[in-house]
Amino acid sequence: MSERAERLAGATLAVLASLAVVYVAWKLRDDHVGDATIYLAYAENAGEGRPFQFNEGEFSSGSTSPLWSLILGVPYAFGGGIGAAKVLAALFAVGAVLAVFHAAREISGSWLAAGAATLFVPGAMTFYPVSLYESGLIVALSALSLVAMSRVYACWRDEGELALRTALPLVAIWAALPLSRPDAVLLVAAEAVALLAFAPVPRGAALRALVPLAALATLPSVAYFGYSIAATGTASTSSDARSYALQEVAREFVGPLYRNADALREVVGSPWIFSLLPALAGLLLLARRADARWLAAHGALSIAGYLFLLTFVAPGFYDSPRYLLPVVPIVVCAVAYLLARASGGALRAAALAAAVLVIGLATADRLNDDLDLIAGFGIDEREVFSKEPVAVVNRMARPGDVLLSYEVQLRLFLRDDVKVLSQDGIIDGEVREYQESRDMTGFLREQRPDWWIADQNVNTRPYLRGSVLERVFDAFKADPTLRSRSYEGIRFELVKRRRRPLQPGFGGWQMLFRVSY
Repeated sequence: MSERAERLAGATLAVLASLAVVYVAWKLRDDHVGDATIYLAYAENAGEGRPFQFNEGEFSSGSTSPLWSLILGVPYAFGGGIGAAKVLAALFAVGAVLAVFHAAREISGSWLAAGAATLFVPGAMTFYPVSLYESGLIVALSALSLVAMSRVYACWRDEGELALRTALPLVAIWAALPLSRPDAVLLVAAEAVALLAFAPVPRGAALRALVPLAALATLPSVAYFGYSIAATGTASTSSDARSYALQEVAREFVGPLYRNADALREVVGSPWIFSLLPALAGLLLLARRADARWLAAHGALSIAGYLFLLTFVAPGFYDSPRYLLPVVPIVVCAVAYLLARASGGALRAAALAAAVLVIGLATADRLNDDLDLIAGFGIDEREVFSKEPVAVVNRMARPGDVLLSYEVQLRLFLRDDVKVLSQDGIIDGEVREYQESRDMTGFLREQRPDWWIADQNVNTRPYLRGSVLERVFDAFKADPTLRSRSYEGIRFELVKRRRRPLQPGFGGWQMLFRVSY
């Protein structure tokens, strides 16, 4: 193929990958998942000039990605709503695909190889960003960091010193990564170590250049997470609550040392296995080039770091694919480099054709499975935001009342003068000190919520089993005629009971109680 034809073919494959993302976004435009919609309450407040707030007037570090909560606030600032937020999330997902393609093209030097390898991205990523997760942002930043690293290395090699204008894009990305997802600090550390180890300048000169740049990049994270520690007692109530939940699940279901078979199965299953094995070969080829060892080291450190994290430290369990996304650009770039280095016209043509076929089919299969899965859930806006009990609370609550709930995304449609208290601490961390002791009675007496929306999570989380909340839930579920009951001096009065069947795959509210002490 001529160079022009290869460019056209590579760009076409990148466009096809982008169109796959757009197609899934359109198909899922009316569907929701619970966790991702928590961002919307933060986004609405950010759009109204109150960043990092879940309940109005209170700082909260309950969003996994504080940066994403600000970005999603943009459509709210211009009068948009959930639909506009979904469009923005889809645009970021498409941007992530194109950013990965751009990085793969720069690393491999081949448009066609980059396009073929980029077909992996929608299969690994698409469901999450179009569902409002921060995934498009983290994948785009990870990809752009590879481009920025490449230019830093080239500047060192060609000029013997690091120009500030070349370094600043990498500093900005390093600053953004931990605020996009806290675990992405792994990428920053891997990139800094790789650049320091293989810089084409003396080690001392590289150290003197990188240390102040890294220190500058940490300032936004130090400010945000430091403020969170001062305000809530923890760097991130979201990370704290999720880590506790993951370890709680790991202790009960996964095995010793929190060994996560789910994460291991993900990387040896479709579509990961069809790109990960070639990627490892690509990293070995990169390691043979003196001017590319920084990328091989970064790739090896990042992939190993995430697999270790998800296997032994904070197992992702059913959500492993989302936690693996920061290494997707590394995998794609390594595969593209391998394809671009296939020697011989016939061999290279065969390798590229096989890559397009295998990776493309694996991606199409994963997207089809994801669409079938979410369509089967059928979780709509009314369900995910618990609109029926929220309407009752909006009508009956007094200003300043407190609503206890496990599914806190209902905040979006709740009156501003009613505070949401998180049953698992994700937005406020208030329950954390009571979880190990399973003292939910002490938690209720300390926080004194006026309302409680009960759902089936009360029967599934170990720290809630046997608690006053589970006993109330089980008693009212077993006796449809029961209207009120007191436990340990706390009175629960049934206000509304669910009449519709529960949706699969979601906690789903079942009863609304008024609580008094």
